[in-house]
Amino acid sequence: MKTTQVLHVTPEELTNMICKELAKQVNHLQSNPPPEVFVRSKAVAKQFSVTKSCVDGWARNGTIPVHKITGHNYFRMSEVIKYILENPKPSVELDEATIELAEKLFPNYQK
Repeated sequence: MKTTQVLHVTPEELTNMICKELAKQVNHLQSNPPPEVFVRSKAVAKQFSVTKSCVDGWARNGTIPVHKITGHNYFRMSEVIKYILENPKPSVELDEATIELAEKLFPNYQK
């Protein structure tokens, strides 16, 4: 059976507690980043709200970095986002979720 502990703290104390815990988690993730997995065209298409054939075209034209593994296209999302941020194309608009991800992955990124 779980027990619940009630703390009597001020809003400022609660804010400080949350900030300290978040900082600890961020430091842990920075020192132990999760391994990045390869994704297929469908996942990239979903991230950028385009069709799979559009992503395949980007890969074919060299618009985004692609890894050929056993004859199939695979992508690392961080590479794709970084490439698009560094080489903006008028046809690629970043949604808010992608911008947030970019800000986490690339601390020097500015909108």
